[in-house]
Amino acid sequence: ANTEPVFAALSQPEVRVQQEALKVLVRQPRARDRAVVHALASGEESLIRMSLTALGGECPPQLVPSVLAVLDSPDPELQLLAIRALTESESPAIVPRLLVIVRARRGILRRLRLQTKSPVMLAALDLLARRWSREASVSVAIQLAAASTDADVRAAVGGAG
Repeated sequence: ANTEPVFAALSQPEVRVQQEALKVLVRQPRARDRAVVHALASGEESLIRMSLTALGGECPPQLVPSVLAVLDSPDPELQLLAIRALTESESPAIVPRLLVIVRARRGILRRLRLQTKSPVMLAALDLLARRWSREASVSVAIQLAAASTDADVRAAVGGAG
């Protein structure tokens, strides 16, 4: 089926029209990726939410940059959906972006410390610990988390004990 008219609807000013178009396009394997990239770049929260939800935990490599860009959103719900969409991805580009959420250099000595706990921080930490623990930069963050006084932070790296 020709999806071009539906893509045209995705660019309409009316958000409800865009949402209906996106619903159709994410169900079409050949059109999905292009529709998701468009939706993620739109800045429209409902479209971003719909497209990330449509991905589930299956983010094709070509969509990783678009999904990572959502991590810059001020909306923690969208950030969590983006992290969830990256669950199964093998892209090494994910690691540095998640580490920014998880840790920072702080204090006079600029030591690596964990960022303030939040649902987004814990989700990023959990994904790093589950998928990327062999990376040296990640294992440092995991060690910091495992030594944390916070049970939630320890639990995110599997050190709930």
